[in-house]
Amino acid sequence: WAALLERFEVPLSVDRFFLDGCKVYLSGFTEPQLTKLQKIINLGGGTRFNNFGESVSHVVLGREEGVRGDIATAMAKLRFWPPVVSTRWLLDSCSSVERLPEDKYTSHSYLPPPPSPLSLATRKRKAAVQLPEDTAPPPDKRLCSSAHVQDDDHQLLAQYHKAEMLETRQRGSLMRGLCFMISSAFSEEDRKSSTELILSQGGRVLAHPLPPSTSCDYHLMPLDACVKENASVTMVTMAWLQRTLHAERLLDPSSHFLFRPLTTPISHSALSGCVLAFSQFSDIEREHLVRFSRRLGAVVQDHFVRRAGHGLLATTHLVLSSGAGEKFTSAIKWGVPAVADSWLFACVEVQCTAPVEGHLVTPG
Repeated sequence: WAALLERFEVPLSVDRFFLDGCKVYLSGFTEPQLTKLQKIINLGGGTRFNNFGESVSHVVLGREEGVRGDIATAMAKLRFWPPVVSTRWLLDSCSSVERLPEDKYTSHSYLPPPPSPLSLATRKRKAAVQLPEDTAPPPDKRLCSSAHVQDDDHQLLAQYHKAEMLETRQRGSLMRGLCFMISSAFSEEDRKSSTELILSQGGRVLAHPLPPSTSCDYHLMPLDACVKENASVTMVTMAWLQRTLHAERLLDPSSHFLFRPLTTPISHSALSGCVLAFSQFSDIEREHLVRFSRRLGAVVQDHFVRRAGHGLLATTHLVLSSGAGEKFTSAIKWGVPAVADSWLFACVEVQCTAPVEGHLVTPG
C-alpha cells in the first residue's frame, strides 16, 4: 500500500464530493503520507478527525505494527466499531469519484466481538413474543403526514438520548446545561454525529418542534440556511461546533463568518475563474474554508504557483491568516493578492468576486 500511495496522483479537482459525510480517522501513516491522504479527503469533501471517537465513520489503516492494539482497545472501550479499511479504499474511491463499498477493503481484525450465549438467548425470547391479534400493525411510512415525519424526528433524537443515557463512559462538561436544537435540513447521519458530539460534552438535544415552554440556547443549522436573525436563540453551524470542541471552550459565534448560517443566498459562480491556495490554517479551519470556496465556484489547489504548468493552474489569490512565511513573501513578490478569509464572506455578500481592498493581509 505504501508504494501505491506514493505513486498515486491526486486530481486537481473532481465533479462531486465522493466522501461527503465521511468522518475519517487515519492511523499508521508517516507525516508525508498523512499530507497526501488529507488532500484526498479534502478533495472528496470528507472530514479528517485527529482523534478516534464515536463521530468517526471510517478508520483508514496504514502500517498496523504499533497501532493495532491501540485501535482495538479504543473500540472495545467505547463499544464502537466503525469500518476499518485499507488505504486502497480511499485511493480507489478517489479514482472512481464515488464512495466505494467498504466490504472488500475491510480488515476483519477489528470486528465487534460475537454476542454472548446469554444475550443470544435473551434475544430469542424477545423474538418469540407474539403481538396480540387485536394489535394494529405499524403504520406505513409512505403514508405518513408531515406530523408523522416530525414524530419520527422526535423518536430519532429520543433514541439518541436513550443510548447516551445508557452509556457509562466519562463525559466532557464543555456544554453542560446548554440546550441545542438541530436543524432537520441536515442529513440523518450529520444529525446523529452532531447529537453524539453535543451529548458527549454534557449538552442536551431537543426535539422538533419545541414545546411552548421550552427554551433553546443554540440552533445548529447548515451554513447556507439563508435565515433571518433570531434574537431569541443563537444560530450556529457545524464549523462552530467542531472548532468549539477542538478549542475546548465555547467560541463566540460572531468571531468568524463560518460560525453562523448565512443570511444571503450563496452564488455558486461568485468565485468562478479564481484559483485559491490556503496557508497557515488548522486542519479544521482549512477544511471548512476549502469546501466553502468550492461551493462559491473557486478552484482550490494545495500548491501556490506563479505560472500554470505540470497540471496546476496559476494561483489568483492566496488566503492566509497572517502576513508571514514563505508563501506570503512570494505573493508580495509575484503580485498575487494575499487576502484574509474575510474576503470570502465579502464575495458572498456581493454575489461575485469582491475587491481585495480591505481584506489584504499586511506584513507582521
